[in-house]
Amino acid sequence: AVVMLRRIGDPSPPLSVTWRLADGGALAGQDYVASKSGTARFRGGQMERTIFVPLVDDATPEPEESFTLQLSSRTVKIGGEPRVVITIRDDD
Repeated sequence: AVVMLRRIGDPSPPLSVTWRLADGGALAGQDYVASKSGTARFRGGQMERTIFVPLVDDATPEPEESFTLQLSSRTVKIGGEPRVVITIRDDD
């Protein structure tokens, strides 16, 4: 799964945004790689960052399942929706 973060406003100062994954019907370690959190760091002048969440592909037929990526920051306001629901569609 790929989540693109785009900053708005003055791009000159560096900033950091923390992200955290939360299980839904999709479970860490079973449906997606269990990296439960991280930090997206924007260098000065950088407008976009990408968060990659590897999915686990198996041969078991399953219904669509979802998990959530939640953004937070102590130093900047997060505009828009700070939460993204990621849905895994079965391709088996």
